[in-house]
Amino acid sequence: MICFALLTLLVKIVQCDKPRTIIAQSEECREDFIAVKDDCAYNEHLKGNEENNWLALECLQNPPENTRISDKCDHYLWKFKMDLTEGGFIPQVSSACQQEINQLKLCEEDKHTPGHFLSCLVENKHSTRNIGCRKTLERIETVIFSDFRLVAKFLHACVDDVEKNGCGRIAQSENDPHSQGKTIACLEEKIDTVGEQCKQEILQIAELQGENVQLDRALVAACRDDMNRFCGNLLNQPTNGEIYDCLMVHKMNPEMSEPCKHEISRRQRLTSMDYRVSQGLVKACRSDMKTTQCSEEQHPNKHVGLAHLLVCLTEAALEGTQISGACNHEMEEYRRALMEDFSVTPELVKDCYADVRKYCPNAGAGGKTIHCLMEASMDKTEKGLSPVCQKTFDNFVREIQVELDWTADPVLEEACVDVVYAACDPKTGKDGVMSCLMENMARESKAMTGECRKVLMQIHYFLSREVLIDRDLYKKCHRDAKQLCSSGDDWHRPDSADPSARLVFPCLVRNLYLDDDDDDDNESDKHDKEHSDDVISKDCGEEVE
Repeated sequence: MICFALLTLLVKIVQCDKPRTIIAQSEECREDFIAVKDDCAYNEHLKGNEENNWLALECLQNPPENTRISDKCDHYLWKFKMDLTEGGFIPQVSSACQQEINQLKLCEEDKHTPGHFLSCLVENKHSTRNIGCRKTLERIETVIFSDFRLVAKFLHACVDDVEKNGCGRIAQSENDPHSQGKTIACLEEKIDTVGEQCKQEILQIAELQGENVQLDRALVAACRDDMNRFCGNLLNQPTNGEIYDCLMVHKMNPEMSEPCKHEISRRQRLTSMDYRVSQGLVKACRSDMKTTQCSEEQHPNKHVGLAHLLVCLTEAALEGTQISGACNHEMEEYRRALMEDFSVTPELVKDCYADVRKYCPNAGAGGKTIHCLMEASMDKTEKGLSPVCQKTFDNFVREIQVELDWTADPVLEEACVDVVYAACDPKTGKDGVMSCLMENMARESKAMTGECRKVLMQIHYFLSREVLIDRDLYKKCHRDAKQLCSSGDDWHRPDSADPSARLVFPCLVRNLYLDDDDDDDNESDKHDKEHSDDVISKDCGEEVE
């Protein structure tokens, strides 16, 4: 909070540049100013001086406690300060700091970019012995964006999107009013609406925030109490992704505040678009990504989505590559996060918004919206999901790979936990438990409950449409398929480009019952290798049978 004397001096600095508009009388801020002016720190000086933009700005950007400035006024003040930052004070600074600029070459590299130049001088205010220069810079610091130089590339790439979405933000009592934290958070919320260049800059900043939670000012402000409650033991390590991971794990906890849940969901949406936003995932899976060539270096698009990484690493595991325990744990957490909250997958939100409003307006969180959409898709008495939603939802179910981990789906876990304890062996792994549940459903086991059967049927409906061969069979028969049937890779996938992929399973079946004297020469036999003594492996044979 700056003193009134400094504000008065600041007015003198710029009084030669009469304000074109009066903040307190503007359409955007008039109501906000009336609401807060009597409680501002300098309310006695405001009386009779309401046309003083500097007093009005100081009042609005530091509103009384428990008071929130409207978004439209926030955006208006952002534009006002942006104009000042990009050169509004250059003549005054050049005069007051002439020696520093000309002789000491202070901020020489930024001299030809006004916004950079002004921010640089403010950052270096303590480097000068010239009291007049330092006082001038201290006064100017109170009304410009002091971090402009750090985020200038982002601002220039996104200025049109900031204007289009009304995302200019300065007045936030929990935040430094001179930072761009809230502006960035607003655009992150609306990332589907921004241009490609701006999107790339937003994701770049989100990656940097992932390295240090303190850089995500919106999340820190919203989650301060929740971080102490759920992640207090990690607060001394703010430079890694552990705090983000901790908050994500506790997101569905009833004790977590709604503002914090909202900010965590924002981070999860960004991670869906660019897996590097999650430093926890990057750290845990770095060596596995190099081994499997699943990292972004293998792709022309710098920002690789979370779904691509999950599918790539899982397919590599099916091919026999060993994935580390830490990486598997991170993938399990993100599968569950995607199933828990429909809103963190931008493609689903965009393409299925109308369908959710129609079929699932009150489904709730914890995976219930996802299963509501599954049920709507299965219901043939209705028109079902719209074509665009159906296609996106099919892709989502295939990419989430819920068949690999029965605990990734909170609805399935809650419905089937008793069946698992009664009829399945957890030692077979999470994918083994899933196969066990499907088997118990198929043979109508006494242990199977009605609620578990209902949820399994929803999942089975999509798996039967999307998967040619279940993953257990592919994993156990991969080597046999290559040796006996000359198969390529990915013959179990529905999008396999190889038409002979559909002949692999019949080939395996035939080899299971093949006699030594059998010399059938039908079309499927052309896919067998000419090794008459080759025999199908025990594990594959049992799975095929």
